[in-house]
Amino acid sequence: MRALDVSQDGRHLVYVTETRAGAALAFHDMENGETRLLPETNGAFSPSFSPDGRSIAFLSGTELKKIPAAGGTVEVICDAKDGRGGSWSPADVIVFAPSNNGPLQSVSANGGEPKAATTLDAARGETGHRFPWFLPDGRHFLFAALPEHNQKYDLYAGSIDGPARQTVTSAENAAV
Repeated sequence: MRALDVSQDGRHLVYVTETRAGAALAFHDMENGETRLLPETNGAFSPSFSPDGRSIAFLSGTELKKIPAAGGTVEVICDAKDGRGGSWSPADVIVFAPSNNGPLQSVSANGGEPKAATTLDAARGETGHRFPWFLPDGRHFLFAALPEHNQKYDLYAGSIDGPARQTVTSAENAAV
């Protein structure tokens, strides 16, 4: 499960850290070296910066949420009963795995009803897609398919433009 992300401009890092209250998000400024905890992010995992670096999406409990990078009020984007990774595109679309099993979903960063972003391949025995990661073009993303074959995940490139996908490789971990 992804535990950190770097802003597009390389100036900031957000990561999951352990606190007395459990996991939370920490924001690190690479220029001045300061780190601060982001409030209301207890239980957070799989953070993803918005393309402009001003907001951070993350999974927590049973929801996909976002918070301003400067701190502030956490907003719920949509339900994610048992999330397994997410990534935010320049098109202001977040692709995420809402549960342990099933296809990836996409949703507007402003909220709304998620829709399928991938389709499981029954012929390959797929049970779930996880850990999306947007590529630099902002429209294509990498993801891992379950179950593992020979202790490796099949990795694919998908697109927010439709369900077509392309095989990339097989690996022991998700691609970044």
